[in-house]
Amino acid sequence: MNYREIPVCGLLSHFIKSFWEFENTESDSTFDILPDGVFDLILEPGKGQMRKVILTGVWTEQMTVAIPRKSRLIGIRFKLIASEYILQRPVSPYLNSQTQLPIDFIEVNQLPTNDLGPFVSAFYDRILPLIVNPEKTDTRKLELFRRLYGSHGEVSVGQLAQEIHWSARQINRYFTKQFGLSAKTFADILKCHSSFPQIAKGDLYPERKYFDQAHFIRHVKRYTGVSPKVLYHNKNDRFIQFSTLQGR
Repeated sequence: MNYREIPVCGLLSHFIKSFWEFENTESDSTFDILPDGVFDLILEPGKGQMRKVILTGVWTEQMTVAIPRKSRLIGIRFKLIASEYILQRPVSPYLNSQTQLPIDFIEVNQLPTNDLGPFVSAFYDRILPLIVNPEKTDTRKLELFRRLYGSHGEVSVGQLAQEIHWSARQINRYFTKQFGLSAKTFADILKCHSSFPQIAKGDLYPERKYFDQAHFIRHVKRYTGVSPKVLYHNKNDRFIQFSTLQGR
């Protein structure tokens, strides 16, 4: 497989984590995707036309995906707030699932897809007007996700409510309606995902705020289905996120 990723910085980083490109050059393959606190818009470009546009929801558990040989995918890894301000639709119906969208969804079929760099530039130009209008942006939500992602989920809903002056009940109602999960579950997913780089290096003792080793193992297994040790060994490149972290 060939994998390339372009991280996002600046204003756009409030809404998008990264752009990625994946090419399966050999046989039909299956991989396990692990929860990472984002959702994806996945494009399958063909010769001169867009073949598929797929929207995923948020993962709360390990999901198996099949990728045919000689296929190429381009993906946009969105932070949750993008569902409201870029996609302008909730992703709650697609929790742990995906749906196929029209190929002209937010006009992605008009963007250059031969190379990831020009695609990123063109997409940025296309969506910039959607995210720079202060009259339509709820600053509480921007701050909510800034604190969640910035802390890697190590913040309670009660603390968030006090800091952004939005009640815990309102926060959870918003999460359930827009994303299909509670704010607490989302924070736990971010916390679990933040441990992936250390596990990929073979450091299987928790660095984040866990009570002990047993708590760390239970937490990782809850959202990945396996122990940190199994993730580290990543037999047959089963976990694609660990294959990219480990440079395989």
